[in-house]
Amino acid sequence: MAGKKNKRATKPSNLWGSLATSPVESQGQALSPTSQTPPELHADPDQPQSQMVSLSDPPTYSFDRFSASAMDELDRPERVKYLSVIDKIRETGVTKDISLPQLVVVGDQSSGKSSLLEGITGLAFPVSSDVCTRFATQIILRRCPVEQASAEVSIIPGPNSVGNEAAKKHLEDFKRTIDPSKFENEALATILSDASKHLGLPSAGVKLEENNGESLEKRFSEDIVRIELSGPNQRHLSVVDVPGLFHNPTKFQTAEDKEIIRNLVQEYIGDKRTIVLGVCSAISNLATQEVFQLARQADPNGQRTVGIVTKCDAVASGDEQSVLDIATNKYEPLKHGWFVVKNRSTKDIHENVTVQQRHQRELSFFNTTAPWNTIPKERRGVGPLKDYLGKLLSDHARSEFPEFVRELKSRREESLQALQQLGDSRQNSAEQRTFLGDIAAKYERRVQDVLDGTYDRVTRDNPKLKLRKLLRDLEDEFKQKMHLHGHTYPFKTVNDETDKEFERPTESSEEDIYDWIEDIYLDNRGTELPGMVNPSIVRMAFQEQSIHWDDITFEYFQKALDIITAFRSQIFELLISEDDVRQNVVLHLEGQTDTLFDKARQSVSRCLKDERDNILKTLNDYYSETLEKCKTDRIEKRLKGLGLGGNDFFKMPSLDAIVRAAKLENTDEAIYSIHDALKAYYKVAIKRFVDAISLSVIETDLLGDDGPVKVFNTHFVNNMSDDQLASIAAETSMTSIARAEASAKVERLQQALDMAKGVGA
Repeated sequence: MAGKKNKRATKPSNLWGSLATSPVESQGQALSPTSQTPPELHADPDQPQSQMVSLSDPPTYSFDRFSASAMDELDRPERVKYLSVIDKIRETGVTKDISLPQLVVVGDQSSGKSSLLEGITGLAFPVSSDVCTRFATQIILRRCPVEQASAEVSIIPGPNSVGNEAAKKHLEDFKRTIDPSKFENEALATILSDASKHLGLPSAGVKLEENNGESLEKRFSEDIVRIELSGPNQRHLSVVDVPGLFHNPTKFQTAEDKEIIRNLVQEYIGDKRTIVLGVCSAISNLATQEVFQLARQADPNGQRTVGIVTKCDAVASGDEQSVLDIATNKYEPLKHGWFVVKNRSTKDIHENVTVQQRHQRELSFFNTTAPWNTIPKERRGVGPLKDYLGKLLSDHARSEFPEFVRELKSRREESLQALQQLGDSRQNSAEQRTFLGDIAAKYERRVQDVLDGTYDRVTRDNPKLKLRKLLRDLEDEFKQKMHLHGHTYPFKTVNDETDKEFERPTESSEEDIYDWIEDIYLDNRGTELPGMVNPSIVRMAFQEQSIHWDDITFEYFQKALDIITAFRSQIFELLISEDDVRQNVVLHLEGQTDTLFDKARQSVSRCLKDERDNILKTLNDYYSETLEKCKTDRIEKRLKGLGLGGNDFFKMPSLDAIVRAAKLENTDEAIYSIHDALKAYYKVAIKRFVDAISLSVIETDLLGDDGPVKVFNTHFVNNMSDDQLASIAAETSMTSIARAEASAKVERLQQALDMAKGVGA
């Protein structure tokens, strides 16, 4: 702004929309020197008479007191209650989750931002051209009776403390309460220095590479230092100050610091509920002040930006017009317009000029110095600025409040759902046992339902959960395969045809069973008498005839194990949402499950051995009945061959012929006897064996109370040691942190909602 006039200053910029309409937006008044009637000027009795402003000067604001009408306007309960509630809500830390209506002061380090805050708040913040503030500061001003006046400094924990109660308590323990009359500049500087140390930040004014051996891992803090001033002469106002932007790194602030501050400023002003107080120096070119470049990006139409020009008294003679064009909203039009202020200079600070003296000098300057006295009175000095900001923040808070409350409710519901999904806390063995016991109980109920064939919607939608149905299908397949492929050679009927019960497609290429039996019979002759059969031959024949049982049965058994394994995997995935817990449960059960699978496998082997390697034995009458029928059918067949059974009684064979027909050669007789005995016994044995596998192995060993399907139950959980419970169900650090964060979030959102009810939300 200093130097020659910028030609662009002769016409409005298109970057930020139209000209401001009024300092009081809702009334739609035109911006003019007379659009706001200033209150009566009050002389400061503490000022020397030579420094007091003459009452013959144009009407001006007094900055040490309000007129009754102005104070009443700002202190209306309707306005104050919104600001008070929002400040209390901010203390809950809810800004981590949802933005609040707020005023945020941003500007370059050399813009006079700290001095402006001094003028607004009456607090002289430490000013240094080479040291940056490393945390945001919230300043709250409240009007109250003199007996309730106070000055308090505290820390609002930021997002980094979520889930870390120790860190949160450490921050909340920082509290300083001071008598307002003793809240001198030195006291504030000391408190802010203490706060910086409490936040673990580098000490102000110390080289970063030295820093007295202090750790530099933490350079900036997301925590907020809160300063609240209450007194009879305070205006209701709340403003957040963020670290100032800088361009040239020094030994006290690095290039990395520059980017961190830039990002912090962008984060604050990018919030749609933030009113941006953009501070620029009158002696610097507006185009070079980064804060307004960032403000244009965040607020392209200038709808939520208030411009403030400082250091007007330092503008070189002849350069004033470019500043006036900005101050009168011609160069960078903003909806809320611009204000000009005159802060304490470095010389004033060294000469210990008080804040009240600063106000009087500012009044005198803008009232008596051309061309600054041509700027509308309601747009010059911190008094009108403070009035405007108080009303602006109040109106802004009131207009944003309904949507803010709706968002609070929505966020709370989302957070509650997230917390419920995490389940109950599992920090100790009792909580872990309850957690795992609940899962086991649900598992037991669901297992019993599927074994009973009771399928709910979830089960119907997941075929792998239909355990009983899958095992029944597999059982039918096993039974069918045993009857088709369990025998080595198809048995025959008495008519020497393949028995259809044992027929299979590959029959034509197979060896005739009679030939096979003859080979066994002849190869295993022993000491038996002629016409007799070696007793071991039938047993040997049965072992050979049932040799395929092993492969078929173990194939069936493995498929059953695969179905059960898939079922358990699916049901655990359904019941246990946390991957780590689910994997731990499976891993913990793995050893016992493998043992039970091996036990069932041994049962299969035992069933096979009982049927194929033991003596041939049965008490089933079906065997004797079947064998007797075979014998009868064979005799009947031979007798029919002699003509018996016909109607021609004159062709009856002789008795001798009948005897010869009933009697066969020894070898043929032996072959048929072995075949029929083997067939009768095989039919009994295969049914008995299939049932044994189904009942003893599948139903008892695999699906029974002591089997792998039901091994995970409440009794199992109750018998676990504390160490075992911890290894399975203890929360991971991520889960603990997530639960702590979700719980804290729900709590602060609920606190914020409860507070919002105070204004009828």
